[in-house]
Amino acid sequence: MKKLLVIFVLLVIGFSNNSYAESYKCKTDSHGRFISDNTWEDFGDQNFLITLNEDNVEVYDLKIEMSSEYTIVLNNDYFLNAFFVKTFNTYGDWIGLLKYNKSKNKIVMMTAGEIGETIYSGFCK
Repeated sequence: MKKLLVIFVLLVIGFSNNSYAESYKCKTDSHGRFISDNTWEDFGDQNFLITLNEDNVEVYDLKIEMSSEYTIVLNNDYFLNAFFVKTFNTYGDWIGLLKYNKSKNKIVMMTAGEIGETIYSGFCK
């Protein structure tokens, strides 16, 4: 009986600590401008791997092989909204916003920092 109780407790602990992660591949168009020039430029297609965890989103840029972690502020059946605030030694302070429409699989991300701003818009699957 004691063995059954121990097994039951271990199973409950094991299942309660399970976290989930959903991943999406996203293809976006990117446009941006540098602070030194007020003209918007087309930066071309960009691909991302988005990994959704319980309280954050990891956005991995496949082009530059760099990831950013966004904090989730809204996650329901229809939308996912997240943001980041980060300081880079070489590029200064940055903020990023992410909005993912789950029903349309549409994603919009915006980043802004001391050297400029970029908008990414596209679809995920």
